[in-house]
Amino acid sequence: MKFCGIKITHDGAVAVIEDGRLVMSSESEKVANRPRYSRIDELGDVEVLLDEFGYALDDMDVVAFDGWHEPYKIRRWRGIDVEVRLGPYVEGIRSKTLINPVQERTLDLEYLTFPHYAGHVAAAYCTSPFAVASEPALVVSWDGLMYPYLYDCRGDLTKLRTVGALFPLVGNAYSVLAGSFPPFDQRTSGFENLGLAGKIMAYAALGTPHPTAMAALDSALKDCHAACCRESPFGTDDAFRLESGVAQLEALAPTIHLDGVSPVDMIASISRYLGDQLVEGLDRALQTIPDAPRNLCLTGGTALNINWNSQIRESGLFENVWVPPFPNDSGVALGVACCAMAVAEGRSQVEWDVYSGQRLGTSAVDPAWKPSPCSLPELARLMDETGEPVVFLTGRAELGPRALGHRSILAPATHRSMHDRLNEMKGREAFRPVAPVCLENAAPEIFDPGTPDPYMLFRHHVRDSWRDRLPAICHVDGTARLQTVNEAQCPELVELLTAYREISGMPVLCNTSANFKNCGFFPDVASAMTWGKAPYIWSDGTIYERPEASS
Repeated sequence: MKFCGIKITHDGAVAVIEDGRLVMSSESEKVANRPRYSRIDELGDVEVLLDEFGYALDDMDVVAFDGWHEPYKIRRWRGIDVEVRLGPYVEGIRSKTLINPVQERTLDLEYLTFPHYAGHVAAAYCTSPFAVASEPALVVSWDGLMYPYLYDCRGDLTKLRTVGALFPLVGNAYSVLAGSFPPFDQRTSGFENLGLAGKIMAYAALGTPHPTAMAALDSALKDCHAACCRESPFGTDDAFRLESGVAQLEALAPTIHLDGVSPVDMIASISRYLGDQLVEGLDRALQTIPDAPRNLCLTGGTALNINWNSQIRESGLFENVWVPPFPNDSGVALGVACCAMAVAEGRSQVEWDVYSGQRLGTSAVDPAWKPSPCSLPELARLMDETGEPVVFLTGRAELGPRALGHRSILAPATHRSMHDRLNEMKGREAFRPVAPVCLENAAPEIFDPGTPDPYMLFRHHVRDSWRDRLPAICHVDGTARLQTVNEAQCPELVELLTAYREISGMPVLCNTSANFKNCGFFPDVASAMTWGKAPYIWSDGTIYERPEASS
């Protein structure tokens, strides 16, 4: 059977699963250099994205839409407005099962729609190693306007059980609370600025958590929760209202500016406090679940926070922790396709690959850029000799927000100046770190723990003996958002890194996303040329040299 999952709100995407295998997941922001987090406003875009892979909506056995907190949406279809009715943000009125579809129709398109929470949970569990092994797992889903809900999956997604919220804060708490301090000062836009949380995570490393601030935050949270949130005796998704969560943050933010605690330390304190709340909430929940699984999936936009993910993994509460490379809304189209598959076929596991996005486009390139054949060993030598960054484009795009070697800018990491240069090229703040990509078999020597981390979702410490050797990828607190690679995952990167290590002794390169500022990944070589800030572009055996690069 063929299942098509569609998300039309922010981070819009279309995914297709056929016979239990993910064939494609195309994100709106990665089409034609669109802005980050782009919606699908024109339903014709769905057909365009499907057509790239030889599909049409008529080919699908089941079409499924993601739910939303505003369930009635108007979208364009061939010049007219049509209403698309979406499922709820949370569970339905009668159903106490999250994976429960609602049948809807717009024009002649019949479709299912699932709660927004369901898409997150399904994307996390169905892509996990636990699903492959038919093992049970707990799933925490904490997204922007979502409370951190815990779910218990015993291998059958359709029998998912809601355990309840770990604590009473919606996911936007990080952006709203920490974002109210300098240098951000964006309390009023913390709900809408989807890119703010990542910047705060980077900036928090400059500060030190302050015990007084954390205690004050805890006290203020309890007071605001009592005043704003409706208590419920039920351990289901209706326990807290979305409106109450928003009101709570708006009331809480002005109360946490403390005398004697610097803004940067307050930001660090908020970051640590929220991580502590996750660990403590999980610890409490485990004590209430008979025979609780010791496998954990983390999903929702907050699962992009490598510090919290690592804090949970290092807590010892779980034997295994899984975070998919698309925990934010970019994975929800895949998630609702998984929901439809689970309902129709009883499958709770999908075969997938992180490089299942759009194919690299073939737009005409700028003839002023000089093309030359270039093998990966030759590219490694060029990077070592010139010390220059290279836009690296190959194959199909990565799923999710992290560039993992198919839509990347790669550069030597041996000089601190490269960190500054990459941030300047990309128009980013100077405090933002640059991630490393490292051969998996070399990572434990350089990083602690250095365990396999193919999707950049955990915190690693750069070992003391390597910090001066790889300064460009070492954050101010000595950590790195590491990507590890092996031959099965990304053979092109492995070949390049292996050759680079033979030449330079370094199995590590800088890896940052290749894109225009605030846009999705470059869809083709021509876009990288238009951007023009790197002297070289490598794509599938050809290197393009910027006109002035050789002069």
